[in-house]
Amino acid sequence: PFIVNGVKVFEDQPKYACDNPDLGRDSLIGSRIGRIKETNTNRNQRPEFVFVLFCRRGYNFTQMID
Repeated sequence: PFIVNGVKVFEDQPKYACDNPDLGRDSLIGSRIGRIKETNTNRNQRPEFVFVLFCRRGYNFTQMID
């Protein structure tokens, strides 16, 4: 959720309205930052492989850094 004047909101907000906007200063619900740990075929985690993803709604792209 975004925070507006200290209160959590779960709807899109106007640009610059949120206390914690995304990097573009937008407040669009659906933007995400995530971290995925890779596993092998036995489902054991492989700590040498970690993926970080950035999703920004409205810009139609996803970035993944491994």
